[in-house]
Amino acid sequence: MTKLAPEGDEPLFRLPLGVVMFCLLAISGLIAVYFVADTVSPAASPASQIRIRNNTVYPFHRVVVNDQPYGDIGAGQSSGYHTLPVAYRYARVGLVAGTRVVQLVPDDYVGEKPLGHGRFTYVLSMDGSGQIELGLEKDAQ
Repeated sequence: MTKLAPEGDEPLFRLPLGVVMFCLLAISGLIAVYFVADTVSPAASPASQIRIRNNTVYPFHRVVVNDQPYGDIGAGQSSGYHTLPVAYRYARVGLVAGTRVVQLVPDDYVGEKPLGHGRFTYVLSMDGSGQIELGLEKDAQ
């Protein structure tokens, strides 16, 4: 007798396991290439010279940027430059302003390219609601 439809849990069409594995491997490879192709290895990027400018009317104490301590930075003042092995247009920042401990923590650096060789200033300012904001300026060499 000829079957016209599957019975029970029997599939109508079955792919060989080798074909399924090949397709899964090919899709995984394409996904990996997509995510890796547009990234630059931080190790391949030259170091950046980074300083911090306090663009507020409040002194900042114990300023740390990407694990690099910058110390205290007075209102309207800038720190000296520090060499960071890798820096992006935004950074992880910790500081104390008055009695307030401030932490700026980026979600991630996915899709970001390192700043590379050069001198840059992270500018810390305050918005109308009292929140600290981080900006970036490229400095003259």
